[in-house]
Amino acid sequence: MIMKFFQSLRGIKKKIIFMTFFSFILIITIYSTFYIRDTINLVRENNKKTSEIVRYVILKEAERFLLTRDSTDIFSLIRNIISNEPSLISIVVTDPQDNELIRIFRPGYEKKKKLNVFYPVFSSEEGIFEPTLIGKLNIYVSAEREKEYQNKAFVLSFVLGTLVLTFGIAFSIFVTNIFFTRMKGIKKGLIEIAEGKADLTKRISLNENEDIEFKEIAESFNEFVESLSERIKST
Repeated sequence: MIMKFFQSLRGIKKKIIFMTFFSFILIITIYSTFYIRDTINLVRENNKKTSEIVRYVILKEAERFLLTRDSTDIFSLIRNIISNEPSLISIVVTDPQDNELIRIFRPGYEKKKKLNVFYPVFSSEEGIFEPTLIGKLNIYVSAEREKEYQNKAFVLSFVLGTLVLTFGIAFSIFVTNIFFTRMKGIKKGLIEIAEGKADLTKRISLNENEDIEFKEIAESFNEFVESLSERIKST
């Protein structure tokens, strides 16, 4: 479809601008995709690290509670952790059958998008050779930050993409204008020779700083006219 549209364009200038536009769109899309993906992965990794730190802090108290059912220390500990860590939404302690024993949460946590990370809690009492599952620790971390950073990454990619695309199109127009301005000069010289009633004394003028490509075209045409003039004279 793109190739058909490209082939339907008439004029090299339009094709150059279209190819520049398409190339920059492709580059921006690829960059934005990887940038947003990496940003989300970074936020998720940070959430996972937060969960690991919370688990390390609470695990011993959770084990003691599950063995003794004394919730005095673990309640105050969890409340303190949730109040000091904005990304934490809720912490739940359950028995091995997933029956809730403790649930402490931040107000309005039900409405928030969250990520649940759970850790098994094993008994570490002396004399027990094989660890015994005595409960589970569920840590709910806010996923709102993930959406927030995703939106920021999208806006940043859009702004940068717009700037880059604008610059690319402006640059392509500038370059093509330089190219076609000189081409118009060569075309004008050709028309003057063609409309000069076979005046073979006219030549396409060349500048000292002429680009080699244009210089070769002009010189080739001048040589052709010179050769044609010599042949007519010899006859």
